[in-house]
Amino acid sequence: MQRRENNLEYVKRVQSWQIRSLVEYNVSYVYHSLCAYFDRDNVALKSLAKL
Repeated sequence: MQRRENNLEYVKRVQSWQIRSLVEYNVSYVYHSLCAYFDRDNVALKSLAKL
């Protein structure tokens, strides 16, 4: 029984790690997409370009 409980805890930790990794990957993808979009010259505010 002890071995099964240890295995269950291991599976829970691995699943938690996988979920966190997936969330971090998705957040990173969105962050880089936003950076690429707002880094373009034609996206900035027109009044900001005059400064």
